[in-house]
Amino acid sequence: MASAKYIVKLVIYILAVFCFIACSEKIEDGISELGNTITVRTEISSQTRAGYEGSEVLPSHFYMDVIQGGSGRFDYSLVKMTKEEASNIYQAPSDKLLLWADLEGQHNASIKALTLPYNLDEIDPENPMKISVCTDQTSEENVMASDLLGATSDKGVVIEGDDIKIMFNHLTTKLYVSYRFLNEGAAKSMKINSFTLRNVCVSGGFSYAEMDYDNSVAKGFGNIDMCHNNASNSAEAVFYPYIPETDPILVVYVSVDGKVKELTCPVRLKSPDGFIAGKRYKMSIEISGSAITNASINIVKDWDEENDDIKPLIGEKILWIGTSIPAGDKTIAPDNNYPKMVADALECTIINNARPGSFVVWDPICTWTTSAEVESAFPMGYCLSATKAEIRTKFYDVLENIRKKEGKSTSWRDKWMNEFLDHSYESLIIPYIDGTIDNCTTLILDHGFNDRHSIVYECTHHWATKVNENGVVLPAEDVIGYTWLKSLAEGEISRESYLEDCAIKGFTRNSYLYAMTYIINECLKINPDLRIIIGNYFAWKTPVFEAEFKALANDLGEDSNDFCSLLCGANEAVAGMFGFDIVNVYKYTWIMNIAINDVNDFMKFCPDGTHPFSDPTGESNRFIADIYVKEQSRIFGLN
Repeated sequence: MASAKYIVKLVIYILAVFCFIACSEKIEDGISELGNTITVRTEISSQTRAGYEGSEVLPSHFYMDVIQGGSGRFDYSLVKMTKEEASNIYQAPSDKLLLWADLEGQHNASIKALTLPYNLDEIDPENPMKISVCTDQTSEENVMASDLLGATSDKGVVIEGDDIKIMFNHLTTKLYVSYRFLNEGAAKSMKINSFTLRNVCVSGGFSYAEMDYDNSVAKGFGNIDMCHNNASNSAEAVFYPYIPETDPILVVYVSVDGKVKELTCPVRLKSPDGFIAGKRYKMSIEISGSAITNASINIVKDWDEENDDIKPLIGEKILWIGTSIPAGDKTIAPDNNYPKMVADALECTIINNARPGSFVVWDPICTWTTSAEVESAFPMGYCLSATKAEIRTKFYDVLENIRKKEGKSTSWRDKWMNEFLDHSYESLIIPYIDGTIDNCTTLILDHGFNDRHSIVYECTHHWATKVNENGVVLPAEDVIGYTWLKSLAEGEISRESYLEDCAIKGFTRNSYLYAMTYIINECLKINPDLRIIIGNYFAWKTPVFEAEFKALANDLGEDSNDFCSLLCGANEAVAGMFGFDIVNVYKYTWIMNIAINDVNDFMKFCPDGTHPFSDPTGESNRFIADIYVKEQSRIFGLN
């Protein structure tokens, strides 16, 4: 029989077990009411050299809000997040457990994050703060300390499962200076000591509540000693974004034969928008012993390092020939054309001789009998492949007869004659490659749209079919004529064979391909070393082709929306026949004349139905310019 003492111990033990089980159930019940733990990861828009970059160089701390409904239980404000060693994961303080409010993983939260501004010990969650950058940015550490980073739910924050991924955006502005010496003598006699940026904005207002700059706080101005890298011939600094009333001044301190000189140059933007937050501006300069020359400044795509692989084409002269599409509207927006944007980006000279209304093809017959016909159809006289002599033969007597019949002055006749003569390749191209006006070493032929009817006509009459082993004609995979164009582009049909076939079928310069061949050969006679690049159209399908070729397409059993591919294919055929480089813009845009979110993609790109410059923001032309910049780097062997 157990002793009384033993029985008491047993009872106590049993009670303890029951108590433990009951307590465990309560704990589990409490935990079950909580969501999963929030994990925070970061990355940063990459940039050049000094400063935060990608997932390799990250801030040690930042502050974050996570608001889930605003009830308070799962709302976290100004949580200091600390980076784990050798990781892009950040942890909250040990006494702060970040949990999701939603148990099902359907997380809906308002999130924002900000690094601590350079001059502050804490972040004010309600009132605008006066933030500053370090004025001594001679070290990479100080550049980094001045580089304010931020992200919000609508810009830079992504929820992936239980993870919050923060893609930090740069909130300051960076100026990156790339320099070269004017000549070898200057390089040997000079030593670059340092760079300073004078009269630049170094402080201003920022609201954590709004996650935006606040103009209620007065801006401060001063000088920044820049981070200089002799090895890469560069200098850089970050500063508060602003619109300058007075240009900042770049100062370069150089030693020439042991004497220190101060060279200065204004940092002059082309855009009235000023220095924009999150943008990086690249300034290229040449330095001699006495001055800074050939300074140019361009915005680089955000802070992305991608464009740093694009090296300038300083000294290169490019002649650009085409229609109103590359010409732009010089009266309304002279800078809203992509050849100008390419010239600015590559720091080269581009002569834009593209002409609105220009055709490549040539027809020696003119049927005008009245001045009204001339003035309504005058682009028919803008024939690039015609010689001046041919233009005089075609138009002079016609214009003279109309002038006499209608009692017009000789100035009316001469006006139109000069217009037509000025559109010949002998006016627009030859003087610019033979030294008469200039010595361009590269020619970009950016034509085709105005010649669409002759292109479609030739493709529907001058094409090869596929025949199987039994002699049965197989249907073409593409719109009629495109397979033939591909054969030309890929060298399956030689240029010589094409010209021989043209002679049989009666095609001469009334054919786009033939006329382009003629112009190219004439140019190469002048300069056999001339670099010729074919610029292609920017869309694969357009409402213009769809409307204009509907009747023909019905007759041929085709879809008129597919006919634009013949324009793109024609330029590829020209490039293929000569082995030239081609910039296939359409392969980057892939505009298909379709509705995306109830908006036609072509009309969004070209609001007027034809021209990228009709986009008043300039984004359409900038998109095309970026394509050419990328392709020119490949073509010129710069990457």
